[in-house]
Amino acid sequence: FNACLAVLYMIQYSWTAIKEAGRVMYIRDGIAYAGEPVPEVRVKSVRPLADYKLWVRFSDNVEKIFDFKPLLEAPCYVSLKDESLFNSVYVDYGFPVWQDGEIDISPETLYSQGYQA
Repeated sequence: FNACLAVLYMIQYSWTAIKEAGRVMYIRDGIAYAGEPVPEVRVKSVRPLADYKLWVRFSDNVEKIFDFKPLLEAPCYVSLKDESLFNSVYVDYGFPVWQDGEIDISPETLYSQGYQA
């Protein structure tokens, strides 16, 4: 019990120190994160578009366009230069994936770096 109180005191002390320093912190599922909370979004649907772009609808019904072309030089995405492979994108458990889930990209990346459709 005393250990729990000590941890709670440390969390409260840390929170106060961070607030006083003008920084933001939040706790989700018992884990402390620095910065503003990022909304938890999932992909509801995805469609490939011309020129290596994706149209994406998220769990909050926001629709965005994501330009994948700058990522195609990264080793993990270089195989997506094959247009037929790129066009085979589908949603699996809220993530856009290719090749039976061997290639994926986070919904948060699509959401933060996409532009309004």
